[in-house]
Amino acid sequence: MGKLSKLFCSILLILLVFVLFSVTITYQSVGNLRYTLTSYENYDFIGKYIPQILFWLSLFFIALIIILLLFVIFAPKKTSSFKINKSKGSLVIEKKAIENFVLGIVKKDSDIEDPSVRAKMYRKKIKVQISGNLAPGTNVIDKKENLMEEISDKISSLLGVDSKIKSVIKFNDFEVPKSDDTKNSSNNSRDTKSSSNKPRVI
Repeated sequence: MGKLSKLFCSILLILLVFVLFSVTITYQSVGNLRYTLTSYENYDFIGKYIPQILFWLSLFFIALIIILLLFVIFAPKKTSSFKINKSKGSLVIEKKAIENFVLGIVKKDSDIEDPSVRAKMYRKKIKVQISGNLAPGTNVIDKKENLMEEISDKISSLLGVDSKIKSVIKFNDFEVPKSDDTKNSSNNSRDTKSSSNKPRVI
């Protein structure tokens, strides 16, 4: 989870605690607490704004929970294997087999260094994530398009022409690393800059 995602989730959870704490204050008499919690409305400066804030926050979280509930109900179910019926019998394809199959295709390309493949399988879809480095001088866009077309065609031929399973190819961190000449030139420029900043002794 990235920093922005953590920040967003943290803000949502803090706001949710703020709303739920108001419920705790309202019904604190049920818990027979030894101390009394001060109502939000009794705070100076912000007390008069609290009811409106709680109202809109409650509506927001209700809508958010409904959206999440619909997502949970209708989200595609993950699977670890496909069973494909053919004329001579049935074929079961595991997720690991798809990953190794795609990895074998990627490794044949000499322009790709340290490739890795991860696959997610659903009832009617396969999502393949490929990561790796390209050799210096490689056209990233053309390489991605060619690989995507090749992998999609070979997965389709593996699953069969009549298969309704779609394949989605995604590339992660698929970039051209800096060459040694580029690194040396950048280091030299930094050394020149640092040396130019030094005071001269006469």
